[in-house]
Amino acid sequence: MLVSALEARHSDAVATPLPPLLLCTVPMTPACEMRVFIPRQGEGEPIRLKSLYPRRVAGTGPVELRMSTSYLPEGHVYSVVFTSQWDSGQTFTADCAVNTDRMGVVLMAPSELLHTAWFQYGNDLYDVHLVIDRKYRSENRRALTVQSPSEIGSSSSGTEGSLSFEVFDMERGSNDIDGTSPYRNTPTNWTPLSE
Repeated sequence: MLVSALEARHSDAVATPLPPLLLCTVPMTPACEMRVFIPRQGEGEPIRLKSLYPRRVAGTGPVELRMSTSYLPEGHVYSVVFTSQWDSGQTFTADCAVNTDRMGVVLMAPSELLHTAWFQYGNDLYDVHLVIDRKYRSENRRALTVQSPSEIGSSSSGTEGSLSFEVFDMERGSNDIDGTSPYRNTPTNWTPLSE
């Protein structure tokens, strides 16, 4: 369509040459090469990522990700960058919404990331960084694994593939998930609740 429009214009004005059409991409500094965000006086400590849920996803359909962080100062723009560990550092960026308590973000995994990981490679592993104002990054990173649905359902090596999860109600305390379960989910292991 663009070519036919340019050709039509060119045939109308043969004496007037058209300027060349240049297409370019704006390079983005990889998240791992960005400087760590240092907050201003009184804004708290450098931003650290505490957890990412889920850590493993199927490469199909939309996926909501939740990232728990240290306090996120106001007045900044936050986004999440995914860098492939297997594909020469290919990156994907997603906008995110800051939680009301400013201790984390919620985002949708980029559909291009899911498509690329699942349809081209079968699975992929991504470094996940929180990016601040498009030029700084979090002090640490988390990892996201994208696998086929059959691999996630049959895997017994990770907690997300082999154990069922209970919905956590934010209105209740962290030790009382549903009132009947003898276990609570901790970031590193499953431990019985004390009675």
